[in-house]
Amino acid sequence: MATIQSLQKNETAKFLLGLCLCWSLLVSCKAGNQNEQQQKKLPDLLIKKGTVHTSIGIDNYPNETYAIYLPTAYQPTINYPIYIFCDPQGAGAYPISKYKTLAEKYQVIIVGSNNSRNGININDGMGYIQHIIDDCDAKYAIDDSQVNICGFSGGAKVAMLYTAQTTDFHIKTNSLICAGATTNVEQAPTQMPILLFAGTEDMNYTDLLGFQRDAEKSANTYFSSLVEFNGKHEWPDSFTYEFAFLMNDKSANSQARAAAFIRSIQNKNYTNAVDEINMLEAAIQLLKKKTDTKEIQHVLDAEKANPHTKVLLAEKLNQLATEQAAKEYYNTQIGQKELSWWAVEVNKLNHPATINEQAMNKRLLGYLSLAGYSYSSRYINQNDLMNAKKMLDFYGQVDPTNKDQPYLSAIMFAKMSDRENTLMSLKKSIALGFNDKNKIFTEPAFQFIQKDESFREMIVNMK
Repeated sequence: MATIQSLQKNETAKFLLGLCLCWSLLVSCKAGNQNEQQQKKLPDLLIKKGTVHTSIGIDNYPNETYAIYLPTAYQPTINYPIYIFCDPQGAGAYPISKYKTLAEKYQVIIVGSNNSRNGININDGMGYIQHIIDDCDAKYAIDDSQVNICGFSGGAKVAMLYTAQTTDFHIKTNSLICAGATTNVEQAPTQMPILLFAGTEDMNYTDLLGFQRDAEKSANTYFSSLVEFNGKHEWPDSFTYEFAFLMNDKSANSQARAAAFIRSIQNKNYTNAVDEINMLEAAIQLLKKKTDTKEIQHVLDAEKANPHTKVLLAEKLNQLATEQAAKEYYNTQIGQKELSWWAVEVNKLNHPATINEQAMNKRLLGYLSLAGYSYSSRYINQNDLMNAKKMLDFYGQVDPTNKDQPYLSAIMFAKMSDRENTLMSLKKSIALGFNDKNKIFTEPAFQFIQKDESFREMIVNMK
């Protein structure tokens, strides 16, 4: 009997010992998983803080990279807002370098896609954004509720379509910031802050204003704001772009930063009263929930009541109507009128009758240039080389110093196996500032001259 009891005690002890070992292993595995998850939030040892890194690889996507800037005070134990930028040329480092000071000020991570660019399939562009988000979420300490998508020109359209179609993803977009272009309102995300930047010399200026006007008609669906700035078709200057960071700022310093920014707006020198009104209206709309805007509201009301300002505002409305009519008319003439006719029109636009027409005429010239690029690219992609030649001649007439026109011409001539004109057009494009060696090397049309000594020498000597 004593033996049986002894055996039973031994079996019980073994069972308890085994249970303890299993629990120990379970705890150990859980701790290991936690450490692994925490490790994923630690930056790669090669990722130095406070530095613009131009090409970070994406796990599982060997042909995709992004530029990134981690603020100097970055710590893996703190979750940071993240801003993802889409540049139309796939120059991810450009907006990162432009806004890194703002990243330091607002303590955010900024990232720029090197793959999202004009001319790609829109679904590919949206995929590039998602891959960056997934990669950054795995490697860095980002706040999943503070993911903001930013784009310029074609990149703005990709950003807008991405945010509109990915609302069911586990990481939802917090805000959308678009500069220089937009889709129509029906393709825009709903119930999400949308901030638009419109350069007063941008060829898409009236389109951006039109989007804002349409969004305001459905204010309960589209939370859209627009900031105008003195500039052409380009990323806004950092002073203007600070609106985007202020709009999303949820830190303890949010109120103080908003108040300081309003003071800087009041002290800013403006070209005219209309520019001041645009900036004041944007500040009130975007910052009224963060700080007191009564003082600048008084300034705004007084400026709008000024008789001279009323005249300027009326002239602006008239010009916008004139511009829209001109764009519609020009659109019907593209492909119809001879180059000599376009030469006369371009000369008129380059010599405005009044100072007030200067910005409008620059926007119209930009519109014609964009049309030339779009039509030329489309016909080249369709191998309709006869119409491509016609559109490239038009493109060169309306925008003779644009580096993309001779580059597209080189592709067209390459598809004709015309070595001499291919090299001559490439040389002209490079002289005008084209400097994307990778784009040239990966262009399928240029394969027939890849081993050409003149071609290789030209590429090697590119700056």
